[in-house]
Amino acid sequence: MTGGVISVIITVIMKLVVRELAVPSGPIQLHPEVADAVRTGRAVVALESTILAHGLPRGDNRTIADRIEGRVRAAGAVPATIAVLDGVVRAG
Repeated sequence: MTGGVISVIITVIMKLVVRELAVPSGPIQLHPEVADAVRTGRAVVALESTILAHGLPRGDNRTIADRIEGRVRAAGAVPATIAVLDGVVRAG
């Protein structure tokens, strides 16, 4: 799959989530920037939180995550790192 197709799939999924849930509250909390991007039809790229939590040394993990988010933004999309914090699924 190309990046464009993946971006469209993620956008469709996020639109369904926004329609089904009271945003930003509910089982999945969307960051306002992510919710706005979905509502306005902009591309949203889901990113794994494991880059922050596993596998990279502390400090480097944040730097690399910031670089990845920067590349997503440079390509015209909104990054949405997905994580479970305090029992709540959060995107963005």
